[in-house]
Amino acid sequence: MDDHGMEAFFDTFLFLTIICVASCIVFDSTMMIAQSNEAAIRSDASNYALNSLSAILISTLQDVHYWSPNGSMILLANGTTIEKFLLEESYLVSNGWSTSNFLTCNDRITAIARSLISNSYDFSLETELTIGDVDHDVVQLGVLRQEGGYSAAFSYNLFGDEYKIRLRLWWT
Repeated sequence: MDDHGMEAFFDTFLFLTIICVASCIVFDSTMMIAQSNEAAIRSDASNYALNSLSAILISTLQDVHYWSPNGSMILLANGTTIEKFLLEESYLVSNGWSTSNFLTCNDRITAIARSLISNSYDFSLETELTIGDVDHDVVQLGVLRQEGGYSAAFSYNLFGDEYKIRLRLWWT
């Protein structure tokens, strides 16, 4: 038997081994880059949610009013911030008022939020009341809540109760 054929077989086997090792190294490097990009995207989206929520809450409303349960119109001062209005609404709704008493302003708030948030996202602007360790939805504007996405929230202590205003974002 001739040894020259074995030398070529050994060279082929060695070349195949080197290619496999190199492919594994490239694949592993690519996965690490993809994971770091995903973490950066998550961080950017979370920061975007926080910045958007801040911009929404400092926005002001004009001709602010809502209806009491007995049908009286309640006027608030022009320039009332969305933050103040949502906290007042949340307090009243959590004490038995209907969210239908606030429809006009809620529609305005939804329009303002939509104008401030990129069309790349669907959003939900929510208020929650925390009782014990459980969050209870009080007001929800925008798209119905979905799983996943990115969110930002601010907490408030209002008359001894803890309320949160939360913005949730999802890619469209």
